[in-house]
Amino acid sequence: MSNSTTYAERLGQIGLDIALYIDIITFIFGITGCIGNLLVFTSRRLRKSSAATYLLCTALSQLITILVCIQLRVFYDRSGSNLQNQSAVFCKFRYYVAIALPALASNYMMLAAFDRYISTSDNARIRAWNQTKVVNRLAIGTLVITLLMSIHIPILFSIFRNFCQIQPESVYTYIYGGYLIIVVILTPHILMFIFSVLTIFALRKSRQRVAPAIKDNRVSNRQRTLELKLIQIIVIQVFVSVVSSSLRFGSASYRTIIFVIIPPTVNAKAAQAFAERVGSSLYFLNYATSFYTSMIISQYFRKTFYERIRFFYRRYIGQVLQRNSSH
Repeated sequence: MSNSTTYAERLGQIGLDIALYIDIITFIFGITGCIGNLLVFTSRRLRKSSAATYLLCTALSQLITILVCIQLRVFYDRSGSNLQNQSAVFCKFRYYVAIALPALASNYMMLAAFDRYISTSDNARIRAWNQTKVVNRLAIGTLVITLLMSIHIPILFSIFRNFCQIQPESVYTYIYGGYLIIVVILTPHILMFIFSVLTIFALRKSRQRVAPAIKDNRVSNRQRTLELKLIQIIVIQVFVSVVSSSLRFGSASYRTIIFVIIPPTVNAKAAQAFAERVGSSLYFLNYATSFYTSMIISQYFRKTFYERIRFFYRRYIGQVLQRNSSH
């Protein structure tokens, strides 16, 4: 066995182990955090905000991604099963959900950042984009478009040469690489970042309009405070998401672009696979941090969460305990 092969195998095993630990943390804390986000963003006080709709969709998309994609990574990848390279149906399903579900979560977060930007606009027509009717249509449209945009994946992925992959030497290999890098990773995160920066600049210029337009153009202090707190929460989550996606973007770009120009060595392939595997795990770890980050930085978020916990305790657990004690 050569030194290169030994190094590549050792690096591959280290990558699997690191990814496993990160994925387990994501699975445990991510499910808890997403449920916490769902509790907060379904509260009565947040229903008036258009951003809460996008954040609710984001949390739901992240929860589904964790339950499907992370569970497959944690349990299937370590089971030793070769089903992915034997069943074309499972092959198509896994690659589709691995791309479509994270893209859906990113797109909803992008819409949340866009919503906060237009809420700071002085133009009433622009602010009209965060009316409830428009927000609901954008949320549904994003769901449909995102899922349809990835439909080419189950069509063109299959079992080739005993592996789940695109047909070797096919032009779709480059199309898929470009789609993954530009459409799924790069574009939504660039737009998130731009909208967040523009929102910060807009708030520095004027703090008078940070809520949807109403007939008399007057916004209550309570609603204004809510919108400002949501801006804070969204901007922090966007920056965390952008940072966490950097390694995934870099490694995927390197594989798609550089490997086509320069034939990779065994060590180069191992290093790229290590970076992409760990980068993907770190990207999904972002789903487990949003709730806890919001709990740390936002007193408003903490207050709303504790109120929701008390509400569910009194509404369900308290009634059951009271009913049992009466018997």
